[in-house]
Amino acid sequence: MRSSRTKRRCKTRSIGSWQLSPKRFDGLEILESRAMLAGFPQLIDVATGAASSNPINFANVNGTLFFSTTRLGYGRELGRTSDFIGAATAGELFVDINPGPAGSSPKNLTNVNGTLFFTANDGTTGDELWKSDGTPTGTMLVKDIRAGSQSSAPAELTNVNGVLFFSAADDAGGRELWKSDGTLGGTIRVKNIATGSASSSPSRLTNVNGVLLFRANDGTRGTELWRSNGLPGGTVLVKDIVPGAAGSIPDQLTNVNGTLFFTAENGVAGRELWKSNGASGGTVLVKDIRSGVAGSAPSRLVNVNGTLFFRANDGTHGIELWKSTGVASGTVLVADIIAGSASSSPNQLVNVGGTLMFNATNGVTGVELWKSLGTAASTKLVRDIRVGAASSFPKYLTNVSGALYFVANNGGNGVEIWESNGTAAGTSLVRELRPGTADAAIAELTNVNGALLFRANDGVTGAEPWKLDGLGDRLVAAPGVAGIGVSSVGVGGASVKGPFVPGPGVLTPGLLVNRQRPALKQLDLVPGSRPSLVNELTNVNGIAYFTAMSGYGRELWRSDGTVNGTKMVKDIRVGTSSSNPEFLTNVNGVLFFSANDGNAGFELWKSDGTAAGTVRIKNIQPGIVGSGPHWLTNVNGTLYFAADDGVHGIELWKSNGTAAGTALVRDIAAGIAASEPNYLANVNGTLFFDASDGVLGRELWKSNGTSAGTVLLTDIRTGTGGSRPTGLTNVNGTLFFSADATGFADFELWRSDGTSSGTIALTNHFAGGKTNPGWITNVNGIAYFTSNDTSFIAQHVLKSDGTPAGTVPIVRDNNDFLISSQLANVSGSLYFTSDSGPTALELYRTLDAIGGARLVQDINPGTESSSPQMLTNVGGVLYFIANDGTSQTLFASDGSQGGTYRIRNLQPFVDSLSVLEIADINGVVYIAASGGPDGYELWVGT
Repeated sequence: MRSSRTKRRCKTRSIGSWQLSPKRFDGLEILESRAMLAGFPQLIDVATGAASSNPINFANVNGTLFFSTTRLGYGRELGRTSDFIGAATAGELFVDINPGPAGSSPKNLTNVNGTLFFTANDGTTGDELWKSDGTPTGTMLVKDIRAGSQSSAPAELTNVNGVLFFSAADDAGGRELWKSDGTLGGTIRVKNIATGSASSSPSRLTNVNGVLLFRANDGTRGTELWRSNGLPGGTVLVKDIVPGAAGSIPDQLTNVNGTLFFTAENGVAGRELWKSNGASGGTVLVKDIRSGVAGSAPSRLVNVNGTLFFRANDGTHGIELWKSTGVASGTVLVADIIAGSASSSPNQLVNVGGTLMFNATNGVTGVELWKSLGTAASTKLVRDIRVGAASSFPKYLTNVSGALYFVANNGGNGVEIWESNGTAAGTSLVRELRPGTADAAIAELTNVNGALLFRANDGVTGAEPWKLDGLGDRLVAAPGVAGIGVSSVGVGGASVKGPFVPGPGVLTPGLLVNRQRPALKQLDLVPGSRPSLVNELTNVNGIAYFTAMSGYGRELWRSDGTVNGTKMVKDIRVGTSSSNPEFLTNVNGVLFFSANDGNAGFELWKSDGTAAGTVRIKNIQPGIVGSGPHWLTNVNGTLYFAADDGVHGIELWKSNGTAAGTALVRDIAAGIAASEPNYLANVNGTLFFDASDGVLGRELWKSNGTSAGTVLLTDIRTGTGGSRPTGLTNVNGTLFFSADATGFADFELWRSDGTSSGTIALTNHFAGGKTNPGWITNVNGIAYFTSNDTSFIAQHVLKSDGTPAGTVPIVRDNNDFLISSQLANVSGSLYFTSDSGPTALELYRTLDAIGGARLVQDINPGTESSSPQMLTNVGGVLYFIANDGTSQTLFASDGSQGGTYRIRNLQPFVDSLSVLEIADINGVVYIAASGGPDGYELWVGT
């Protein structure tokens, strides 16, 4: 049976005499190689004609954009646009919550694991909490918190591991912290922090690795930093930074890889940079940047691959760009863009593929677009968009699949939409939406599964939603008369859903407009013909870690994509023997792995990328045998894995990166017998896995990291045989997996919400059983998978919404079957390999939520197959291996025929590549491949 994950303890691949560990994909770069969206922006005319729908509060929920919008006769209500992949659609008046022209004024739109939460006023209950599952009947009031027409006015809606936290006011407790699971009974006040009817006014709610951090005032200690796990007893003051009623007033709360950074005033140092690990002792001033009570007033805090960037004023250099690693010595001025005490005032700071993009002025060019990699030399003006001293004022900077989109005014076209790949030549006007110098009023830039959605006014249709995507085949329609209902227009096999009648349209081929097609360069780790056999490419803060062979044996290496930046991290097993690192796993910026130093056998190691920082964490099984850690899995900053300490057999362990914090979670199969946990999967902070307790066989288990909290979820196959759950996959907070309930190799698709009653079979497809689901893949909250039919001749692609009735094929034709290909989600489209007969085995993709699919390109024309394989999402572009009839090599695709192409090879005399592995390292493609006399080496996209 094919699974969506590879069992990684015992399987290896061989090339000649070399043994390679099973690989896996995990998903600082210069932006020039980034792909930008092709084509023209498309209008979605909600309020037809010159009237404006004025959409605001954009929220992406599983590929559907929700927003607050106005229509004549309805007032401001909830709107949406759907089916963005493959076609343009009009906006839909989704539901009229407050009938009549008054409107319900939806706001605070928030996605919580595929459910939209928002606040609205239905005219009866006041401004209260609502939710929607994407259907009118599933859009409802969650709870009238402040009974009657008065409003509880929920605010600060925040998703913390699938639970909605917010502040609200009721008559009994004032404005306090609340939470909701979407049910009436599950919507409760967490704690009355300021006792009585006074308000603690929680604000700045921030999710830090599954714990809520926020500021509140308990009425005694002023506004200080608090934390909550959702329980009254777990809602506590973190630290009284300024003792007494004054309060430190924490602000700018920002999560950087599990550490909270914020600004606060301690009464001595002024407003400065602080950090917290959630404990009083771990809440400390990072650095007094501006000595004295004035304070440096840090602001615009942003996480860029584990480094905090912000702006501050040290009293000498003015308001300039700073960065911090969390210690005083690592908190430094990045660049004094305007030398001296004048301020460049960096603003709109945003992380785009590991590069900081922002606007600033150097005193000569006005406020323009800048970039930085964290050094003075790399902090540069990208382009003087409005030439001279005047400013283009770039704003709404938005990352879409590694490319930057923003709004700017070049002085000739007015305020319009721009794009940038980080170079002057690659920074350009996308399209003039409103001719002349008039303002197009562009705002609400939102990334919706690789498409850019925004609001604009072209001067004709009023302020309406627009979209820009990178798909080549799409309908560009002149909107007609809007009406409530559904009309359908075929576009390459897709359907367009929405209340509009399309006017004249054109199909435009995807020609990768404004894109710089990447090439490949080889980094020959071991010069000469001896191959380095690169394996296990893993992204840690924008650096590629991997294992490779050299004169030191197989050891741990790292690369930043340059020759000088590619080097062995440490000779763990000194000499020519190999330590054979394997199961490389990123846990909050630290690399964990298993290795054998020749003294302790295979044990758990970690690395910060330096030789000194590459150390064995714990000798779990003393002696030369080793505990053999495997199935390394990150669950909210804690590493879980399977290991054998020589006493308890192979059982579940966890580690925080220290010897003391590396411990057995539970001896599931008591004694020396082994439960052998497999398929470890993180689902919203809960670990799921399959294991055998020695009595019930292999069944589904879950764990919260404690022995008591590590329990059998359900006995799917009663008796000792076990259902052997495999392919455990998180689909927007629901676990999907394959299991055999009968013992006759009758593997079917199952899903679980983490309860025994909520663990059910999804068997409404290919009746007869033994369909062997595999390659379970999350696409916009829908589980796609492969499945045999009862003939065992054809294998189909199916999808499931978690119900038996909603588990159906997307391609149901005995001529359409999958061969040797995993499924891949790229920007909300599912890609797979299928043989439809005339074109043989080629690349296909889904087009919309209805389930249509079509051929992307006949790469090897005619009846011969190109056999696409190793489908991998790299920065919103699909990379894969295929044979075009000339040679087998690396291809890329944006989903259109014209945008599917061979990757150019910079290595002389190399045309064909034998690829072992493809990986996404912050939007740059890295591959392990052989292309000639050098053997298997590391290759990097330019």
